[in-house]
Amino acid sequence: MKEREIEFNTDVKIKGTVSFPKESEGKLPLVIIIHGSGPVDRDGNAKVMQMNAYKMLAEFFASAGVAVLDMTSGEPV
Repeated sequence: MKEREIEFNTDVKIKGTVSFPKESEGKLPLVIIIHGSGPVDRDGNAKVMQMNAYKMLAEFFASAGVAVLDMTSGEPV
């Protein structure tokens, strides 16, 4: 799986990670993971528990040939 950090600056700043299969060419289907403002990071880990839930989802979809955009909620610019 390959990953690329991205950032959109509009009325809010939105950061994310795009994950896609190592051997990808052309257009791919895309899954978007948008999680809330709770105490978990972009990979799905809380301070007291390392679960990597969102990271594992991205790895699963990438292994099936699907790209993943994993975004954090926006911050005012």
